[in-house]
Amino acid sequence: MPRLASRRATTRRPSGAITPAQRNRALEQMQRIVFDFMITIGATPKEIRSASAAALRNVKRRPYRMSEAQEFEIFRGAADLLAAWYSHAALLDDVGVPRPLPLSGPQSVESLITRYLPEHPPAQVIELLTAEGIIAALPNGGFRPLRRTALVPRLNGMTLDRMAVLLRGLLGTVAWNYRDRGSRHTRFERQVQTTHLPIEKIPEFDAMLEQAAGSLIDRVDNWLSQRHVPESTKGQTAHVGVSLFSYVENNERKGRARTVTKRRRRK
Repeated sequence: MPRLASRRATTRRPSGAITPAQRNRALEQMQRIVFDFMITIGATPKEIRSASAAALRNVKRRPYRMSEAQEFEIFRGAADLLAAWYSHAALLDDVGVPRPLPLSGPQSVESLITRYLPEHPPAQVIELLTAEGIIAALPNGGFRPLRRTALVPRLNGMTLDRMAVLLRGLLGTVAWNYRDRGSRHTRFERQVQTTHLPIEKIPEFDAMLEQAAGSLIDRVDNWLSQRHVPESTKGQTAHVGVSLFSYVENNERKGRARTVTKRRRRK
């Protein structure tokens, strides 16, 4: 019988203390994953060593905060801009579809950028959103959105900032849930997987997840949009979000172990 996918929560507290061997093994695995990604984006061993040493020096005096992801701020602002374009009545046509907007004016692309990305020049944002296929320029000089979500499908400065945000979000949630929290609530972190899905089923898996996850993301996005307050609002606020992603790693076929024989030297 095929092995069933695990739906067990992954945030239970460990039953015992972590041994040095377990900690070292986990550290080596996580470093290997991060280093592999660094190599994938073209980093050299010298650059990796330099970045690792700098991070180790800075971690106590200047822990990472999501506000450091400056280029990713454009990505987040674009997501808020699209959410408004797809939900505000003044920006929708008679059947609820986002209206094409002119470049400038009270209800325009520039007015949306001024509201959701006030620190960035509108021309720069429009050029970026157009180049990434998020909005499209029209022959009459207006623009229309191509998708509801701000998806950037290639690696650049913005998406590299996003990688750090994803890692911070995931590991921060895991650390919170495993800490001795007393009466604190648990943050959502679940996983479902199977280890032997036929390769030919992957496109079907991707399509299914696109539909199911897209519905959830839209619901969360609407909920957050209704409760978001301006940055200038008094009182403490928090950076919150939900990240959903799938992963695929091909299983390596296990071949027969090679037998190594030593040849004796002739005297």
